[in-house]
Formats: sequence, structure tokens, C-alpha cells
Amino acid sequence: MIDAQRQALLDARDDGLFDARMLGSALAALDADQISLELKAVRTVDHVHSLFRADVIIARVITPCST
Repeated sequence: MIDAQRQALLDARDDGLFDARMLGSALAALDADQISLELKAVRTVDHVHSLFRADVIIARVITPCST
């Protein structure tokens, strides 16, 4: 979806439909959105990987006994 939005902005730039500063701002905002989504995806993958680590599984299963 971001790639399609970026292409639409680049096409508009090439066609001279909008002011270059406005398009630059829109492209910068799109870049920020893309970076944010990519960082969230990395954190999600890291979290999923941690779900399958033996030490994390053991820590979830074994709780200290209170005496």
C-alpha cells in the first residue's frame, strides 16, 4: 500500500500536478509511516521469536513457590 501511495505521489510530481514542497512533505510523511511500520514489524518478529525460546517458555511455566 505504501509503495502504491509513493508511486502516486511520484506520478503527480512527474505530471507537475502539485507544488514540489507539498509533494516533498507528503513523501517525507510517507517515509515516516513506512519506517514506523517496519519498526513495528521487527518488534513483532522479535516478540514471536522470544515466544519460542526455551528460557522464556520455562520462565512462563515455572513460578516461584511462596512459602
